[in-house]
Amino acid sequence: MSRLEKLVEQLEYVQGWVSLYSGALKGISDDDYRRTNYEAELELLRERERGIAERITELEDCEHSKVEDTGGPDGSQLCLQCGKIY
Repeated sequence: MSRLEKLVEQLEYVQGWVSLYSGALKGISDDDYRRTNYEAELELLRERERGIAERITELEDCEHSKVEDTGGPDGSQLCLQCGKIY
């Protein structure tokens, strides 16, 4: 599984939790003490979601400018930014 595929999987997982917490907040009144906790957790999840989405964009737009020789007989190189071997 590539780095990109792993990030997409993580993003889908986090989006599921964002959806769950968003739905739960709809059922909690404004004066309920749990609301603050749910809102804080939801904000952390959304920050994580944004971070993963940014990383996916970076990998998709990678120009392979930082590479290292893999040492293989075929002369392949490893991109240190996205992990792609080419």
